Amino acid sequence: MPLFEWTEGVRYYKMTFTAAELEVIKVACTSKADSEYGRMDAAAGEGLDRFVAQAQKVRDYEVAGEIVAGLKPGQPVLLAAVDIRPLQECLRAYCQEAAGDRLAIAKSALKKIDEACQTKG
Repeated sequence: MPLFEWTEGVRYYKMTFTAAELEVIKVACTSKADSEYGRMDAAAGEGLDRFVAQAQKVRDYEVAGEIVAGLKPGQPVLLAAVDIRPLQECLRAYCQEAAGDRLAIAKSALKKIDEACQTKG
């Protein structure tokens, strides 16, 4: 359940990240955006609709990284549900390639996001 619902259909969830988590989330978003950008040529070959959908995916991941770049460590923030999905996707993909401390930090950030989305308002 959302922590807040100020406008019909727009839900916000409260969460706080460490500096290390914010850095890993930014790296994860950049990595996922780059990966999806690499699929643009194949998407173009599948038609305009597929190309536009792929371009939107890339942009979603870039925007997610831009949002995180504006956050401060330890500062509670409210994130809209629509902005959380790309963050989760980026972190899940990053967890498949990361190792060591970076993997642990990515899992920690993902857990915080997932738990915030489960919070009863």
